[in-house]
Formats: sequence, C-alpha cells, structure tokens
Amino acid sequence: MKLLRSAWVLVLVALMALSYAVRAEEKKQPRELTVRGRIVLLDGSGQPQSSQERVKEAQRRFGLLSSDGKLYTFSPTDPRTQIFVDPRVREKELQITGWLRGGNLEIIQVRSVRGGRLYDLYYRCEVCNITSFEPGPCWCCQEEFEFRETLAGELSEEGK
Repeated sequence: MKLLRSAWVLVLVALMALSYAVRAEEKKQPRELTVRGRIVLLDGSGQPQSSQERVKEAQRRFGLLSSDGKLYTFSPTDPRTQIFVDPRVREKELQITGWLRGGNLEIIQVRSVRGGRLYDLYYRCEVCNITSFEPGPCWCCQEEFEFRETLAGELSEEGK
C-alpha cells in the first residue's frame, strides 16, 4: 500500500513538472502583432536618434515608433529590415505585421498606409522577372531594382 502511494506521489510530481514546462514553453512562443507607425534609426543604446540622417552600414539599426508612441525594435539579424535602408520607405506611415519574440519584432509583412488604403512595398526587375524586398542591384542583370508601391486592398472599418 505504501509503495502504491509513493508511486502516485511520483506520478503527481511528474505531471506538475510537465505542466510547468508546457506553460513555460507557451510563454516563449511568439505572438503575431500588427502595428502602425514610422521607422526610426536607433542609436547604440537602442533609442531613436534625433537625426534620421544616413548612418554607417555597420551601425544601422531600425525601430518602429508606433502611432501610440511605443517603440518596437527589430532583430538585427532580420533580413527584411533592409527595406528600411531606402529613405522613401522610412518617410512613409507603415503597417508592419510580425512576430514579437524576445523583445524584438520579426517582420512578416511591410505595407504603407496612404489615403485609407494599404500598399505593398517591394523592388522589381522587369527584365529578369525578379522581385525583392530590399533595394540594390538585380541579382541577375545588376541593374538597380525599381521601387514599387502597389495597392493591397481597402482597409477594413476596424483598421481605419
């Protein structure tokens, strides 16, 4: 009888430990977030720079200052942030969808907001039929990609 009781206690402790591990893993899971705001250059401490002038490539780090004043930083290893190198993108109001993970926003999609509508932002080489999400030369012909901003669709009443 004592052995059976000890076995139940061990099973109970194991279930509690497993439950704790599952809850801890759930907290690590990123959550999807859609935020509107403007891109800011960040200084070495992760704060917005007062001047939005061009900075050295090695020091370039971006954040999104949301419409309600909250600052979201992007992962420095996220390749989708390269679109923010283009000053035409930085001066637009943007709607960014991403995963909030470890204090950083990892980009899923970048759109501009203009006149109550969403626009997809990308770069295109018509000659080689290549689309990119970062400026620069085409990977094939080496001609400069053309910046595109195409209508994505009307905003819902909730998004206005």
